[in-house]
Amino acid sequence: MTKILRFLSNTIGFIFVLLGSFGILFGIIDMIDPVGSKMADDGDPFGVPHNFAESFSLTLVYVLVFCLGIGLILGFKKIAGLSAK
Repeated sequence: MTKILRFLSNTIGFIFVLLGSFGILFGIIDMIDPVGSKMADDGDPFGVPHNFAESFSLTLVYVLVFCLGIGLILGFKKIAGLSAK
């Protein structure tokens, strides 16, 4: 892989890891305290909080974004055990 593509891959990977980390953190907080996280919603603070399935699915999406970022940083060939040339 050329240096420019490697740089872009690392940069996008680090952005995905950062976004995924924050999403996982907020998703876990939302699963633990759904009423408290709904109170932080400025648009509708007294509305119905999210149910567990919605919070879990959103957290799962952020876990996938985090894993995609790790894959971009390390290179998918290294993760699969193939030789990266």
